Amino acid sequence: MSFLPDAFFCDACGAQKREVNHWWNIDMQGFISGTPEDHATADTRLPAFMLVPFNAELARQDDIKSACGQLCAHKIMDEYMSQLLIECK
Repeated sequence: MSFLPDAFFCDACGAQKREVNHWWNIDMQGFISGTPEDHATADTRLPAFMLVPFNAELARQDDIKSACGQLCAHKIMDEYMSQLLIECK
């Protein structure tokens, strides 16, 4: 995510965050286990898309994306899903 000390921008459309509260943080680097945790291996880990209400501290992390609303969150999710399909081929 691009940010200045007190400014955040949407990773989908570039809009700057103002005082509205419908922004989201998105983590596309996580994984969930396809089996119970005590039996999980690298082969059973599945990619995870996590969407949470906006948090400034979280948004400052390099691997976290931010979306200014539902439409942009959907756009980022669509890009994520398309990339997964390409990688699975």
